[in-house]
Amino acid sequence: MRIKTIPSNWLSDKGRRLDCGPYMTGAKEAEKIIDDCLLPKKELKDFLVNGAKGAFHAGREGRVWVKEERYGVPFMGSVDIIQANLDRLPLISKEQVSRKPLFKVFKDWVLITRSGTIGRMTLARQEMDGHACSEHVMRVVPNPE
Repeated sequence: MRIKTIPSNWLSDKGRRLDCGPYMTGAKEAEKIIDDCLLPKKELKDFLVNGAKGAFHAGREGRVWVKEERYGVPFMGSVDIIQANLDRLPLISKEQVSRKPLFKVFKDWVLITRSGTIGRMTLARQEMDGHACSEHVMRVVPNPE
């Protein structure tokens, strides 16, 4: 069991939240350091294509698998995004991907797992460009400017 003493104003700042997660992980301390920092701050959405719409996932849809490359697009699951070798990925139907282009990821996008082991990140590299990717992976599209 872990015990931690916290200032009472932490409870009032977060609407009297009583679950221990935010208080035990160091998140509140990190938030205070950022708040106290005198450097200018910007929101993440200011660095994304289309603001907050630059961070999204593909949405849930049943997958149509194919066996031949001419009918399919390589499909990465949340585990695959951090793998070095992408040679043996399953293939999802090209037709399905063309109907739902949000499946695709492109070079230099940031990919972040949002289920399973949450928060694993990678930068989409050249060999991932145009691959399809699971709805369990957030896509973060940086503004190139």
